[in-house]
Amino acid sequence: MKSRLLQYAMLLAVTSFFSNNILAQCSTTSPPPTSYCWDSDAIVSLTLGGVTTTPTPNCGNSSTGYTFYSTPVRSLVKGTTVSWTTTHPGVWTEGIAIWIDFNNDGVYSSSEEVAGNASNSSTSISGTFTVPTTATAASNVRMRVRCQYNPSSTWGNGANDACGGYTWGETEDYLVNICDAITVSAQPQNSMGCQNKNASFSVTASGAGGYQWQIDNGSGFTDITNNSTFSGATTSMLSINGLPASIDGANVRCIMSSSCSASVKDTSDPATVTVIANAKVNKQTGDLTTCEKIQTKFGVSASGAISGYKWQVLQKGAGSFVDVVNGGVYSGATSDSLAISQIPASMDGAILRCIVSSACEADTSDSIRVVVQPLPKVVKDPPNVSVIHGSDALFVIEAQGLNLTYRWQAGYQGVYSFINNNAIYSGVDNDSLKVASVSEAQNGFTYRCIISGKGNCAADPDTSSVAILNVLPPLNIANTTTKNSIQLYPNPASGNEITVTINNATKDLNYKIINTVGKTVYEGQLPNTANHNKTISIDGLSSGVYTFQVTNKNGTKISSIQFSKL
Repeated sequence: MKSRLLQYAMLLAVTSFFSNNILAQCSTTSPPPTSYCWDSDAIVSLTLGGVTTTPTPNCGNSSTGYTFYSTPVRSLVKGTTVSWTTTHPGVWTEGIAIWIDFNNDGVYSSSEEVAGNASNSSTSISGTFTVPTTATAASNVRMRVRCQYNPSSTWGNGANDACGGYTWGETEDYLVNICDAITVSAQPQNSMGCQNKNASFSVTASGAGGYQWQIDNGSGFTDITNNSTFSGATTSMLSINGLPASIDGANVRCIMSSSCSASVKDTSDPATVTVIANAKVNKQTGDLTTCEKIQTKFGVSASGAISGYKWQVLQKGAGSFVDVVNGGVYSGATSDSLAISQIPASMDGAILRCIVSSACEADTSDSIRVVVQPLPKVVKDPPNVSVIHGSDALFVIEAQGLNLTYRWQAGYQGVYSFINNNAIYSGVDNDSLKVASVSEAQNGFTYRCIISGKGNCAADPDTSSVAILNVLPPLNIANTTTKNSIQLYPNPASGNEITVTINNATKDLNYKIINTVGKTVYEGQLPNTANHNKTISIDGLSSGVYTFQVTNKNGTKISSIQFSKL
């Protein structure tokens, strides 16, 4: 450690030398006069522009007190405020001065001194300065940092101090890049585009040397990488190729880095991506088989920015589709549902489709093939039938249409009801109805058939004209009817009782009275007497034809006979 006496002796020895080396101007590339930094008057570390330098040893070149460091090169942005800190061994009071050749003319001037400090601290000295906006943007600009032992309060006040001599201290030269500040002159603008088309966003900025576009689709901004959808992700213009509907409403922005310092960044305003979805038919009516004169509907369900619907028809044998026009049987020709109040037979074999339009691309539904079947129609009514008492009667009808169904009805005195297959009737659900073993009581009965289609065609059935059953009397007319060993009188019955005699030796016989639709309306037991003679009340039976059926105790049919009640 130097003593005060030695300090002053050395100072007197070099005063003459240093006084001869004070320059009128200070070159940035000329080292200053030699000083002594071997005795703790040194810069231990320099932190400036976020970068720290720690010389090894602390004095660098201890023989001259001067060292030039070509690395690291710090980047300074015009108009920004820079913090700096130096540290020292902590033995003596030190002062710090800093010069930067802002105009890059190779000379340190008084105006380029950014720090001059006569500090009472011997360990750490700090400060800030602002990079002038008038500085020349350039690379490898010289910066000088000087440490002096126990300087005067006016030390570090001009160019001479940048090059002047002193006894104890250290001088370190560095390189810095001076960068223009990032100045955005044109922000990205909101963009609206059609789905699957292209869109772009751009930013115009001076002082920017790097770009990184980001997107926020609802989960925060993330970096965009170039792929099949995005290109130019690291340039001033971002292109979106084939706008996907999934980014509708997303925001994009650009992070710009300084041309000389990647750590200096600026962020553009966000811009919104609006994707106009194309029309898309999601659901529609399939091929349809219907019946003429039936109300028929066809529909589509579509998504997107829908602006309208247009139904078209290609008639069988025609060469091209034509627009459907509202009027007549048509309605909804420009909506998502086309209604035909009574579809004509002329549309059999036609093809329908719907064009769904939007502000962007339209979509067309699949073709809907139409089959129009004729309505069920009676072509030939059943004729009146005349048969002898006890014979079978047959009623026949002719009808046209596809997948026809037949249902016969019997009528008496104008009242009709559906009949079922039973002992009296068969063929109630086809084109021929058989009435077995008719009796005089059925004389004047009428029959008709209802013709229906299937599906839509079932909605408009056709009914035949009425056919009359004429029953001719038997060869011997009597007020007693005998059949299958059964005698029943009176027949027809005009009162409320009938008498039945069974010529059968079997005991434990039962009887049923069955109406024309096969329903049992009365039942009971016959007496185990000679001929099983029994008087039976038919009070409550309506007018009509009935079957009197006899069964044994096992339920096996023995015989039956028909009678009528007037």
